[in-house]
Amino acid sequence: MKLTTQAEFDQLETRRVEIEAKEFALHRMKVSAMAAFFTAQFGLGYYTIFCVPWLGWDLVEPVTYTIGQGSFILGLLIVMRNRGAGIEYSELEQLYSRTKRKKWLKKYNFDLKRHAFLKRKLERIEE
Repeated sequence: MKLTTQAEFDQLETRRVEIEAKEFALHRMKVSAMAAFFTAQFGLGYYTIFCVPWLGWDLVEPVTYTIGQGSFILGLLIVMRNRGAGIEYSELEQLYSRTKRKKWLKKYNFDLKRHAFLKRKLERIEE
């Protein structure tokens, strides 16, 4: 019983590590893209205000205002998406865990509950 459980757990653990590597690379790419966008916006905005004679604050300000309002709306959407979670860390962690579990099951056909069950089963067998 231990050998079959260990074999299934090892197989799931290998797949979990692969999926986490993919998800981490995707997350890193998103963060890098956002950082590049905001850096470019900051640099381009200040360049146009101070270095381009025909572009001044009167022309650049509506653009920065629009981007700021867009960021505010994006923040509101994130808050609305998490509105049922509560404000405590444990509640948000549970929400993100459920979301991750559903996403992995749908996208990668990987059952995190089965992985946790096998891990607990192996611990009980060891005891």
